[in-house]
Amino acid sequence: MKKLKSSIIIGLMSAASLIPLSWLQAIGSVCGRLYFVIHRKRRFVAECNIKHCFPEMSEDEQAQLLWKNAEETGKWVCETPFAWFSKPERAMKKTTIKNPEKLQEAFDKKKGVVIIMPHYGNWEMMNYYLPQNYPSGCMYKAAKSETLEKVITDSRERVGTKMFNVDMTGVRQALKHIKQGNLLVVLSDHIPERKAGVYAPFFGLPALTGKMTHTFVRPNKAEVLLVTATRKAKGAGFEIEFHDVEGMDSKDSLAAATGLNKAIEKVVRKAPEQYQWLYKRFRRQPKGVPSIYKTYEKLNP
Repeated sequence: MKKLKSSIIIGLMSAASLIPLSWLQAIGSVCGRLYFVIHRKRRFVAECNIKHCFPEMSEDEQAQLLWKNAEETGKWVCETPFAWFSKPERAMKKTTIKNPEKLQEAFDKKKGVVIIMPHYGNWEMMNYYLPQNYPSGCMYKAAKSETLEKVITDSRERVGTKMFNVDMTGVRQALKHIKQGNLLVVLSDHIPERKAGVYAPFFGLPALTGKMTHTFVRPNKAEVLLVTATRKAKGAGFEIEFHDVEGMDSKDSLAAATGLNKAIEKVVRKAPEQYQWLYKRFRRQPKGVPSIYKTYEKLNP
């Protein structure tokens, strides 16, 4: 029964991938706003994040950003079939690369390249460029749903990305992968366990930041770049751009985490509506520091 259900879901998503991207995003824009209206608890998370990360904005400006974020979140969900099931040549017709020479220069140093990828725009689109041009791997945490796990891993592996699980075996495989001079993609704005991270500023707030990215950089003094896939307007596609990251060559994990968060914050400020504000990025605070989400959690236990 599970296999049948999985096959049906995959079949439907594969069929949906044939719908024009502009249509998917138009549908997503409406669905995103509807989702924010219905799911007050999730909307509140985004409201809290925006309020605390952009205190310089007026209440009206914060509200405008919130609903723009609702639309972009909906677009991200509805364009997922396109991102997971498109043929590489079709996906690349909707993708422009702003500064490919920056990645080529880093790769040519033959020390390996760690690619920091935040939850911004549609990060899945990177799969249609990186493994087509460079030997690429990606760290990932297995999804709870078997069906979702299969869809995600299959969609990435079919275009040549090697998948490394976030466990000791996966980390060893990834380190070997980097030492061979290859690319390793890390979604670096996940919240780690306390012992696996340090508190570094992110939009002026203490954010528990994983040390794993720094662990991959140090042994081979690998190059580090941050990559974004910014969504263009009116279904025009995506623009991939590579950005410098400062401080990752430091021996100090806090200095490295600070540099990492600073680089992510810099790109997010360019199009803040495209960041994943629904995520409780600040839920694990230092001892004695109250959660910014506490008020709503008290009212809605």
